[in-house]
Amino acid sequence: MEDAAPDVNGRDVSLTRQSISSSIIEPKGLQFFIGLILNHMVLDDTPALDGIFRALSDPTRRAMLRSLTAREQNIGELAAPFDMSFAAASKHIRVLEAAGLVRRRVEGRSHICRIEPAPLKAADEWLRFYENYWLDRLDTLEAILRAEDEQKQGEPP
Repeated sequence: MEDAAPDVNGRDVSLTRQSISSSIIEPKGLQFFIGLILNHMVLDDTPALDGIFRALSDPTRRAMLRSLTAREQNIGELAAPFDMSFAAASKHIRVLEAAGLVRRRVEGRSHICRIEPAPLKAADEWLRFYENYWLDRLDTLEAILRAEDEQKQGEPP
């Protein structure tokens, strides 16, 4: 059973039962096959996560976001602790808005900002995946080290 599947460059990337099993034996084919699957899986959440992590990468934006957890604030209030201009603070807020972490509304001449914590859930889920990965690895390492210690204690000096 063969599915014709030319890629964007016109190369034939048809998958057959034979090509899949040979890909499992031949790492080069497997890398392409896995890459094909992973690239399709990753595309959906990447832009959102990139924006969230970009927004959180700056300490000023993190502090502004933390400040907004207490209450809504205008841009002048958010800028005050950093001794920065309205324009500079507004640029930081635009990055937070683009990531979906902040909503801004205009009341007269005042720009009022409030936190939107929902997008942080995606970042938290991404980080928890790796937290669980490393916790599992550390648990395995701990078990190995304990087994070695027990083995050494059982040996005569």
